[in-house]
Amino acid sequence: MSTKAIARVRQVWDLLTKRVSSEDDAWARSYLQGPELSLYEGMQPYDRYHCTLVARRFAALEPPEWALRGALLHDCGKPRGYGLFWRVFVVLLPDPAIPSAPRRRLPWRWAQQLYRWHGLYGAERARQAGLPEAACLIIRDHHDRSAASEGWLGDFQQIDDD
Repeated sequence: MSTKAIARVRQVWDLLTKRVSSEDDAWARSYLQGPELSLYEGMQPYDRYHCTLVARRFAALEPPEWALRGALLHDCGKPRGYGLFWRVFVVLLPDPAIPSAPRRRLPWRWAQQLYRWHGLYGAERARQAGLPEAACLIIRDHHDRSAASEGWLGDFQQIDDD
């Protein structure tokens, strides 16, 4: 089995089994409030686990609080209904050319858009929740290597990729 296939199997296993610990959840909640906290609570349990795990590692670099809040919400563009079936589907049948708008209603097109554009959608939601623009850029560009710089976004991308 290839290394890539093994990584995908591990991702499925993690999605089914990993959940944020009560200690990490309390830590995340200590940085988020009001609408930001609602975004965090609206994420899938696995996405909260992943965002908190990555944000904890990012916190070791002592970023400003706005960057840490962006890290905690970097996958908030994936709604609760974006579960295992859709995540497997989009990996098998991605559409890298799908536009971000108009938002699709057909389930498989909806899933492909989320896979491709969840950073953009999450940044829009975070902006509406009142996050500073710099934090929204971390959310929007966390997969966009062309946007990486030597600043906090680049540091965050390296940690998110591990």
